[in-house]
Parts: sequence; C-alpha cells; structure tokens
Amino acid sequence: MAGGIGTGIDIFDAAGRPIDDFTTVSGSATPHGPQGLQIAAVPEPTTTALLVIGLEAAIEHASPGVLDEWRRCANQWIATGLSPLVVTGLGR
Repeated sequence: MAGGIGTGIDIFDAAGRPIDDFTTVSGSATPHGPQGLQIAAVPEPTTTALLVIGLEAAIEHASPGVLDEWRRCANQWIATGLSPLVVTGLGR
C-alpha cells in the first residue's frame, strides 16, 4: 500500500505516483497521515468517555463495591472540606 500505511487511504498525484506526505482530518478532527493515525495531545472526547466507562466497569468487576466506597468517601470529603487522604484514612 503506497501512502496511507495503516489508514486505508492511498493518495496519488496526477501522474499516478503515490503521495507519502499528506495529512487528512476526520470529521472528529482527528488527524491522519501517511503512517496512520497521528498522535493527538488530547484524545477525542468519545475515546476518553469509553476509556472512563471501561475502567469503571473493570474496577467494579475486579472489586465489587470499591467505587461505591470511593464515592462515599468523595462525598464526605466534599461535605466536610477535608483532604481526601484524611477521609479515606490514608492521611493518618
């Protein structure tokens, strides 16, 4: 595959020669270049949301109830204005 390695995109000039120094931007504003997806400094919002949901599900599956306990501690921390380390007992 000329150009577009890993992107499924091949771009050619008018003479039919592959162009290897291109960049395109997807509808989600993610840049793609000749080597595939360009690494973005900030992930797409959908990617971030899926990562958070996946991590939450993995944590809850591995240790049922741990997220409920964390939420309880966070709510107590917010209500009292204390450090999260003190509320969780780690700051003793």
